Amino acid sequence: MEITKALIITGHQKSEEAGMLTVVEIVLEAFPELQVEFIWSPLAVKYI
Repeated sequence: MEITKALIITGHQKSEEAGMLTVVEIVLEAFPELQVEFIWSPLAVKYI
């Protein structure tokens, strides 16, 4: 039995989160059988 899996990881900045959430919705609509999750992450760069 062959099991096919894929993982898509895209890096992003805080300002791009709205677009990334839209991508999650689009992928879920196109492939409702897939597990799709948006993983929140802290800012990569902080100003002190």
